[in-house]
Amino acid sequence: MNNGNKDIAMELFDRIREAYPSLAMNLDPEPGEVELSFAIPAQEGLEFSIALNLQNNDELHLCAGELWVSWFPCEKESVSERFYVAVTGLLSGQNRIVEHWRGKRCVKAELQELKRGRWQVLATSSGSLPFPFPWKKTTNVLRNTQEAE
Repeated sequence: MNNGNKDIAMELFDRIREAYPSLAMNLDPEPGEVELSFAIPAQEGLEFSIALNLQNNDELHLCAGELWVSWFPCEKESVSERFYVAVTGLLSGQNRIVEHWRGKRCVKAELQELKRGRWQVLATSSGSLPFPFPWKKTTNVLRNTQEAE
């Protein structure tokens, strides 16, 4: 285990906590399954829960709704900064998650950022595609519209 990477993740989680001090956030420094776990539950100021973690020694993971994406290697400053911007963007409402459903299955989830009045994809996670897929296509959007300070 590279403790330097654990320190990088702790610093990122601390920066997120400092940027949004009114939100309850829970750090588990030794969760067992992963190296670090950081949970931000749905609450006043946040309409959906967000789970963050460090796993496989150098991967920063973001999970919210049906989205599960990772950034690595975390020791690369540009990578850890993109992770920070993605998470704080979700908290501020600058970013959103668009879930693409086929029937009762989410087949894709996109993390999107609002730039110059247009939504741009920052990261994508894919579920399994059911075959054949005659089910109706629907989308669900997760975007924090409450004020989280």
